[in-house]
Amino acid sequence: MSFLAALSADARDELDAFVREAVRRELAARDRSDARHEWLTTAEAAELLSTSENAIRCRLQRGWLAGDVTKDGKRLLVRRAALLEELDRRAGL
Repeated sequence: MSFLAALSADARDELDAFVREAVRRELAARDRSDARHEWLTTAEAAELLSTSENAIRCRLQRGWLAGDVTKDGKRLLVRRAALLEELDRRAGL
């Protein structure tokens, strides 16, 4: 007999509710984490594209990532989605 089959219907319902709530909390935490990482510094962007910060700044100046750039004080931030599209383009996808 399996562990779940040995549980009463109420216990199974309680376990199911517990698991659903744990999954909901984990997905919410992941969404918050993803939102924080939507914008990358030029250093993070350079690391993602395996290039230098200077190369990222040049691409920004040339408009290759235009529309996907913002400033946070003095720092330039690049949208992660734009960089991933750049990687896909490089890979021919």
